[in-house]
Amino acid sequence: MIKRILYLAILLAPLSAQAADIPRLIKGPVLYNWVYGGKSPLVHPDQLAQLGYSYCFQADVLFAVSWALQRYFSELKTTGTYGRAQEQMATFDEFNEFIGLAEVIAAERKYGDLQAGAE
Repeated sequence: MIKRILYLAILLAPLSAQAADIPRLIKGPVLYNWVYGGKSPLVHPDQLAQLGYSYCFQADVLFAVSWALQRYFSELKTTGTYGRAQEQMATFDEFNEFIGLAEVIAAERKYGDLQAGAE
C-alpha cells in the first residue's frame, strides 16, 4: 500500500483570485511565496493567515542585502575605502547589539565553556 503524505504545498506566483482559493483547495499547510516585482500581490501576513496560509516567505531581504553589498564594494573599488557607504552601515556597537552579543557573552559566563568538555 502506498501512502501519500503532503507536508507542505508551495505554489509559485498565484494571482490575486487564485491566492484566496488555494488554501481551501489543499489539505495541509500552504506557503505563500512573495517576491518583490513578481506576479503575486503583496498581502499582509495577517490577511494570509485569515485566508488559511500557514507560512509566508518573502525572500526580498536578499534584494536589500545585494543592493547594500553592491554599494559597499563599488565604493571600495572606486575609493579604496567604504567612504560614503558608511552612511548606510551600522556601527560596530550597533551591530553587536543587533546580533545580541551581550546575551551570548552572558550565556557563556553562566554556562561556561561548552567546548572544554567535548575534548
